[in-house]
Amino acid sequence: MEFRRRQFLHLTATAAALPIVPAAALGQGTIIPTNATMIVERTQYFAKPGLAADVLDLRRKACAVRLSIGLPAGEILVKHPSGDGSEPDVA
Repeated sequence: MEFRRRQFLHLTATAAALPIVPAAALGQGTIIPTNATMIVERTQYFAKPGLAADVLDLRRKACAVRLSIGLPAGEILVKHPSGDGSEPDVA
């Protein structure tokens, strides 16, 4: 069966608009891992001169978004004023 581009786009838009049914509603239950592993990732942000406060503000907003979706906020580390300059502005 061959689809034209317009038909294909219409089908994909329809599929994207369908409600997503959670797995528990399908009778599959919830899978809880017994041997969960925590992955720790540290991102370092080196801001352009004068923009360190903006980067810090953006990281704080990102933490608020994480909290709103039920994830832990994480930690924000800020460069110490007496540092040697090799450390990131925000981590």
